[in-house]
Amino acid sequence: MPAVVLSTLALLLALTATLTAAPAAQAVGPDDYLSAAIKATNGERTSRGLAPLGSSNTCLERFAVRQARKMADARQISHSTNSSAIGPRCGLRLWGENVAQALGSDQGRGVVGLWMDSAKHRANILKRGYRQVAMGAVQRHGSWWVVQVFGTSL
Repeated sequence: MPAVVLSTLALLLALTATLTAAPAAQAVGPDDYLSAAIKATNGERTSRGLAPLGSSNTCLERFAVRQARKMADARQISHSTNSSAIGPRCGLRLWGENVAQALGSDQGRGVVGLWMDSAKHRANILKRGYRQVAMGAVQRHGSWWVVQVFGTSL
């Protein structure tokens, strides 16, 4: 994805999070953030008659967490440079990735809303073939750096 598109996506997320944040929103930790984001992801799927995604693949989770940390360290949104390795290493026949930067006030639902406003990201969330989802989120530099990895086992 070109850097201009990624920058635009980050800006849209920042604006969306600012406009939709509750005035008295409590800060959330990574576990609560990820739980809310996965719940929102599955809510989008089930509202369209799709099965919810399971979240028990620790291999996918390691990829997601590693990439979220890498983005936070670099202060830049980027897809995993070794995304082609995710499938073979995690025993998957199908996989995909969503990445984003969200304002620190996001509580996990805003990032999913932004992804749903993007055709390619929405397609990942709603892909019928996916069965699993894992996420990583790191809060640094006033932002959440978020990675969502999807998969289907062999």
